[in-house]
Amino acid sequence: MSHNDEDAATTASPMEYTEVNGVRIAYEATGGGGVPLVLVHGSWGSHHNWDAVAPGLAAGFRVITYDRRGHSDSEDGPGQGTFAQDVDDLAALVERLGPGPAWVAGNSAGAFVTLRLAAAHPELLRGIIVHEPPLFSLIPPGSPAEAAYRAVEHGPLAEVGHLIAAGDHAGAAELFVDAVALGPDGWAGLPEAMRRTLVANAPTYLDELRSPDAWTVDEGALARYDGPVLITSGDRSPTLFEPVLTRLAELLPQAERVVFHGAGHIPHVTHPEAYVKELTAFTARHDADRAVERFDVRAPDGTRIAVWVEGEGPPLVMVHGSLQDHTISAALVAELRADVTTFAMDRRGFGASGDGDGDGDGDGDGAYTIEREFADVATVVDAVAARAGGPVALWGHSYGASLAMGAATLTDKVDRLILYEPSLGLVYPEGWIEKVEKALADGDDEAAIVLTLQDVLGFTDEEIDAMRSGPEWALRVAVAPTVAREARAEEGWVYRPGRFDGVPAETTLLSGSESPPSLKRATKAAAEAIPGARVHVLDGHAHVAHRTDPTMVAALVRKLMAL
Repeated sequence: MSHNDEDAATTASPMEYTEVNGVRIAYEATGGGGVPLVLVHGSWGSHHNWDAVAPGLAAGFRVITYDRRGHSDSEDGPGQGTFAQDVDDLAALVERLGPGPAWVAGNSAGAFVTLRLAAAHPELLRGIIVHEPPLFSLIPPGSPAEAAYRAVEHGPLAEVGHLIAAGDHAGAAELFVDAVALGPDGWAGLPEAMRRTLVANAPTYLDELRSPDAWTVDEGALARYDGPVLITSGDRSPTLFEPVLTRLAELLPQAERVVFHGAGHIPHVTHPEAYVKELTAFTARHDADRAVERFDVRAPDGTRIAVWVEGEGPPLVMVHGSLQDHTISAALVAELRADVTTFAMDRRGFGASGDGDGDGDGDGDGAYTIEREFADVATVVDAVAARAGGPVALWGHSYGASLAMGAATLTDKVDRLILYEPSLGLVYPEGWIEKVEKALADGDDEAAIVLTLQDVLGFTDEEIDAMRSGPEWALRVAVAPTVAREARAEEGWVYRPGRFDGVPAETTLLSGSESPPSLKRATKAAAEAIPGARVHVLDGHAHVAHRTDPTMVAALVRKLMAL
């Protein structure tokens, strides 16, 4: 479990204080981004609950974490507290610490407060990210799920309340974690410092249990919220949350869903890299205030290629791999935008680009060759170089790295070439390409993607089912026609002597220490084909470090670009 062990019930010297609604609230603001992101912790916790994800988010946001009233270093008001007060506090913080509107992400009770804010003050929000809010009033009356909730409410939750009232805060915290939030042995798996925080904040949970507005929301007002919404859950979380999330998705039909594989009720603590990746990608897709430009170029065969521009600084052309469009690099782009201008292209057949198939975007013959994609990338590089007034850096991942290699032989406008595990020469399971081609011929694009995930990438049925719930599934199915043709191009590749001798760029190949042997061999072969190329091993990472650790990869890219 990844967590900062300096978490504690109170801090020796709180970062900053501000007074809102008659109470003093402790908060911390980090990050150089101009877009505010407020993180709202759940019951029993503190702003330290976000310590594992705040550094990864700080590159693209002004991250604000705070102790909710009555928790840790924040004051409590007199008398019985209410969640309405929490909502008012959050609204005041957004207005005061902005500039708003802000992205707001909440976990558990913090997600409940976030949803209440969306219903009451939608004007303060860019969008919301909520993980498993305990909005049990949304469970259908008379359903088996309601009976299950009542058993918890009158069983362990009632006992937790009795223990807190009797002064047994440690016993209450352990019972809540093991019997309600995380499951058996959940308490034993928490860092000692985090356990101290939960015990110290136990009285606030009794206040929440007794709040007259606990776990209810104005459904009509919430349904009128039309901003971006990301609903997340863990596949190891208590099943009690599923009917809540199902009803929530009905009230907010614009909501996207993400399931964290292997995670439970606190993915920002247990799976921080995955949490940062999903939040960053979601906000990048929806944040209208970020200056994102698009321009198109025409490949030599007439195919339209779309290019997306973000950031400020030296130019970096980015070529994505298989199965998804340019948005797969959203987390890396977010890390780079402060000092690099990224030009992320949609390859032919992906996203906003054409496919040369007679739809007005190409020469109409429908033929695919990898050489045409080499030319696509070279055309984008030349267009960006003309715009920038000089050579550019070129990044490619997987199949996109193969294309970047080929493009570098067609243009002299690349001065830095960064290739993350190019895939030329890969060999696929016997008969697999033919099975994918048959599925595509039968019109079953989803089956083609499932075959790829199962037979090539090694995903289990459970993992694939979890992926179906995410926003990227539709993108993968949409590009299914590209799968078999790219695999055939890879399998049919032969490195001809001298083909890459004329590449003028300083070339670095990235290879994950945990990547499959086949990709390591392909990377080694590519490095041997380019004179002077060097290999940099990403220790502890596999094939997608730009998604699992975009901060690290961004720092390396800056170094390779000599920034």
